Amino acid sequence: MRRSLRIVLRVLLVLVGLVLVLCTGGYFWWKSKTRVEAIPSQLPQVADAERIGKIRVPGVDGLPDLVLGELHGKTAYFVLESKESMEAREGRSLSLALDRWVYPESTRGYSIGEAEGLGILKWKVDQIVAHMRAESRLPLYMDYEGAILRGFGLPKGHTGLIVLGPEGKVLLRHSGALTDAELAGLRTTLGASEPPAPPAAPAFALGPLSTKACAGRACAIVFLARAVTRAQIPYIKSGFSGSQEKAAELFDDPSARLLTVLVEQNITQGGSLGAFVGDLGDVTPAPGWTVLPADATATAARAAFGISAGEAALVVIDESGRLALFERGRVALWKLAPLRVLLKLPPESS
Repeated sequence: MRRSLRIVLRVLLVLVGLVLVLCTGGYFWWKSKTRVEAIPSQLPQVADAERIGKIRVPGVDGLPDLVLGELHGKTAYFVLESKESMEAREGRSLSLALDRWVYPESTRGYSIGEAEGLGILKWKVDQIVAHMRAESRLPLYMDYEGAILRGFGLPKGHTGLIVLGPEGKVLLRHSGALTDAELAGLRTTLGASEPPAPPAAPAFALGPLSTKACAGRACAIVFLARAVTRAQIPYIKSGFSGSQEKAAELFDDPSARLLTVLVEQNITQGGSLGAFVGDLGDVTPAPGWTVLPADATATAARAAFGISAGEAALVVIDESGRLALFERGRVALWKLAPLRVLLKLPPESS
């Protein structure tokens, strides 16, 4: 869900801000350079295919350099996000769609962080962004020179989208949010498709949740791998209060991660039911959630879903009784994007 992505974004922005403050005059220089340009009614013409092919974004953290000319033979799309566009959530619907769709082998996607002007602090920003890469479905590059932004004539401060065809020709350029019709057109351009319908969930019974009780409504079950107290859960109210580095470490723990994302979500608003299975200590979940012990009944439920003992897992059964979401261990945030829709949570506030 997008709330969980905003959690990490907030951490990232805080850490970047701290780096800038520690650099003499860096913070004020950075603030003076950040801006949001108006989206023109028509984007300017771009360079020819030969020049586009020479656009390069250096790789880091094990990623090779991204050279657009080396992508020939593939349909390639690039999603450009800046600090400002992410704060405005311009790319929310685009991100949800791109994370949901299924792609042919001939399509490649790349996430580009627009960081023009921050090259002086590249050494530290790269360290911070390394934590983000494990949360993204797409390879994440930081563009400190504005190669993508300027190379494709996009206004600064907005979500940008570029699609190149197999011959390197620009098939699509867009700045700002996309409409439903534009997303449908994008799906066709990428050769993508909606995922297949999920399989039926196995029969189960777990406290107030069961195959019968979940008929016609969504049900979520979080199996914890270990006991967790509120002080060990980062990014929630009255949760862990230590350093950002330690918070990030705790957020990597599969059980604490799932609690961060779900324990404060009032799922009664969408008519859903939920259960946390394991020892939550002093944690009181939001309405709609039941805390159940890891007893024989829980063991039977784990077996029904094929979840090993001592393994953290998330199970979401949709209102049609289908296994709509099933993830084990440390779940990357992009995989949790469907939660808001599945559990019928209300729209997020800004």
